[in-house]
Amino acid sequence: RRLSSYELSTDEGAACQNPRKRVRFCVEHEIQQVNNISSSMLDSDTDDIWWQRQDLRTIKLHAKTLSNAILEQKTLATHPFGYRNVLQRTYARCLHDKLPSCDDKKGLFMWVSKGHSRRGLERWSVPTIGRHRQTRREDMLHGILNAQASMKGIDVDSDLKAKILKETSERFSKASKQFAAFLGEADAYAASDSSVDVN
Repeated sequence: RRLSSYELSTDEGAACQNPRKRVRFCVEHEIQQVNNISSSMLDSDTDDIWWQRQDLRTIKLHAKTLSNAILEQKTLATHPFGYRNVLQRTYARCLHDKLPSCDDKKGLFMWVSKGHSRRGLERWSVPTIGRHRQTRREDMLHGILNAQASMKGIDVDSDLKAKILKETSERFSKASKQFAAFLGEADAYAASDSSVDVN
């Protein structure tokens, strides 16, 4: 059929608005040779950026010194007011729902003040505490799951269920909570400028 003048003008307009798109690629490539940087460096420059034998010997010597210091610290760990002993005794008293002794409290305050880089790492720096807390955490989870299983299918008030689960959780987490409170008290002492009465 013949197209009207209006249809022709419309088709031409559409062709102008949507011209066929073309993509061109550059076929000429410029290849640049990159030389090895070290080939143009002086020996004194390479000495500054690469480990030398003397550097490795120094590193080895430092590592030996550090390992000897760690071994010596382990032998000194038997000191009654050593870091590990103070924390272990404090945690043991928390397990028996007792306050730490005055001497252990002073020791705890001293270690938090002077050995602040260890704070938050007690589970690794005193492995016995870390292992025991992990065991109690697992016991707490099993206790809660057992409590939930025992209440399943029984018509128990939701408030009573929550109370039973809370008591189960607190029974296993009380010692850790008390230990954290003592450490927090020691942190407060370390952060304060004025002396705190530890009695």
